[in-house]
Amino acid sequence: MQTQTMLIVGFIWILASISYCSGDTCYCRCCAGNSCTPNLQGTVTIPSCDSSCKSECQSKYPTQCTSGSGSANYQCTSGGGGGGSATPNWTGTFVVQNRCDKISCCCPANELILSSASANTLRVQSQFTCPDATFPLNDIIQTPSGFSTTLLWAGDLVHITISQDSRTIQLNNAVSPECSEVVVRNEPQPTSTTGGTSSATINLTFVPLLVGLIIIKLFIN
Repeated sequence: MQTQTMLIVGFIWILASISYCSGDTCYCRCCAGNSCTPNLQGTVTIPSCDSSCKSECQSKYPTQCTSGSGSANYQCTSGGGGGGSATPNWTGTFVVQNRCDKISCCCPANELILSSASANTLRVQSQFTCPDATFPLNDIIQTPSGFSTTLLWAGDLVHITISQDSRTIQLNNAVSPECSEVVVRNEPQPTSTTGGTSSATINLTFVPLLVGLIIIKLFIN
């Protein structure tokens, strides 16, 4: 009985350890100073991309990832490895996350649509809202060769970076950080036949309770 109990407890803790170690990765690209170009300072492992990459990066790199004057680009990649796809996928429909200050900036509204115009170019389509006007954007740009590029927009340098999984695009305005924006790929959410959401990981909060219930049941039997 005791051997059986120890085996079950050990198995649960092994699964919990695997779940705990397979965290997600924050890429901390930031710099301090006016009109500086964000550089990769390093990475931070977090439990989930639902957490704040910004606070974790600022905690680990307080000088470079300052909350004051500077520029930053915080990316999160699921799975902990950070490898992502070998090449980025720039095409798709991306939903605007409304980080841009609409009071003082010209900001993309609702969606940003990127489609292939030719072998080496992208068509960029969106609706922009400015403090005193609204106008459509339908332009052709050079397709970035990697995960980032820099464009000149309304006289400002805008650093554009796509995440390793090609789901999130950061548009960081180096001159006016308040005009920066984040867009997330619009993907249909998977449905569950059981009406709920399944998870492959064990919540560490419930491991001690689960172990206790198993031990009580074994001793009662």
